[in-house]
Amino acid sequence: MVQVIDSPGATRVRVATEIPQETLVLVQQAADRAGQSLSDFFATAIGHAARQALDDQAGISLLPEAEQAFVALLLNPGVLSPAMERARDRHERLIGPL
Repeated sequence: MVQVIDSPGATRVRVATEIPQETLVLVQQAADRAGQSLSDFFATAIGHAARQALDDQAGISLLPEAEQAFVALLLNPGVLSPAMERARDRHERLIGPL
């Protein structure tokens, strides 16, 4: 169970949860190696995990150069290979024109 303790007007909230003892030992070791307090490490790790989870669900992420190349290929796909021609023809016969 997670308990969120919020104070009116506060910029931070307190979150209380239960974790297995072995997880606490692991997290404490990681916090020590990172030179952070346990609280700071939890806050950083939770924020990172949340951003990562959202990024994973957001779709593809490309560098600007790769994005430009991708869009260029979408706009100008070039000549279809014989296999793609056959696939397009089959699609049009079974489903209809693209």
